[in-house]
Amino acid sequence: MREKIRVLILEDHQAIVDGYYYRLGQSKDFAIVGALTFGEQLMPTLKEQPVDVLLLDVLAPLSKENRTPYPLFSYLKELREQRPDLKILIISMHGERTLIKAALDAGVNGYILKDDQKAIQSLGNIIRSIVDGGSYLSEQVRRILYESAPLPIVLSPRQLQILSACAAYPHLSQAEIGQMLHLQHSTVRNSLSSIYERLEVRSLREAITKARALGIITPNPPRYVTDEVDESDFTP
Repeated sequence: MREKIRVLILEDHQAIVDGYYYRLGQSKDFAIVGALTFGEQLMPTLKEQPVDVLLLDVLAPLSKENRTPYPLFSYLKELREQRPDLKILIISMHGERTLIKAALDAGVNGYILKDDQKAIQSLGNIIRSIVDGGSYLSEQVRRILYESAPLPIVLSPRQLQILSACAAYPHLSQAEIGQMLHLQHSTVRNSLSSIYERLEVRSLREAITKARALGIITPNPPRYVTDEVDESDFTP
């Protein structure tokens, strides 16, 4: 008999979490081992709790005190280095082409848009496929990703890691960002200089603003987002 697939959720909307419980609870194949609200809970939980599949929302706040979205690309890089066996499925309302491509380049196993009802209703089968070594892009994501138009500005994985961390921790200095990411201060400084040049900006604030506007890093915090998701897609 196949062991249950252990699923961990990072999602700050309770109605959506309830929907995941409903969808996956219909099968004996799954065990949801936790549902996290804040990004800062993710790494400690993964160190303590065996997990096979991680369901990620890209806009979950970093912490109760810091509502800035958690540094997605810093986390993905660390996860791929420490847990190469972990399957990662992003379920997001954000379908910016650059964001999707960067997430796939960072090693996620699948990407679904929250308003893709067909994919959400097939969530169990999608997770099984990913666990068995496959990957999954919802129909809308494939359409966005394979548009013929050229991609806008693209940053390297290292640049994404650093800029993502700077956006999530605006109070930290470059040296402190380097310590957090286990990088030399000079690496952070030189990477930021290259980012400014590529984005044609002169400051970190301008770089973060432009990168978010282009969909290169996680978009603005929820209070600035006007898109709405029909949470009934996730529940019966």
